[in-house]
Amino acid sequence: MMNKVFVYGTLKSGFGNHRLMESRSTFITKDEIKGLMVSLGGFPGVVPSDDRSVSGEVYEVTDECLKDLDRLEGHPRFYKRTKVTTQNGLEVETYIYQGEIKHRQVIETGDWSNGR
Repeated sequence: MMNKVFVYGTLKSGFGNHRLMESRSTFITKDEIKGLMVSLGGFPGVVPSDDRSVSGEVYEVTDECLKDLDRLEGHPRFYKRTKVTTQNGLEVETYIYQGEIKHRQVIETGDWSNGR
């Protein structure tokens, strides 16, 4: 089975963790979701927000790849894989940060490529 996943940080093309997806995913489109992006140091976290957007990429991934992504993201404790709808109306899953963001730097652009 294939799963649609929205990625917004180190899993995007050109970043270090994308290697986990390279042979087991198909790029669909660039898109956005509603959310607030914060810096967690070397990678971002996203929490729900109705008035902010996060830029990322949508992929179809295999079940095996999704399990590896869950492991990398610490699902469900550090990030929780959550169903969301993208700006273009795609039903996808993404990883929502579960920690405190009060003292984290907000990435105003919502784009990890440009905002860090």
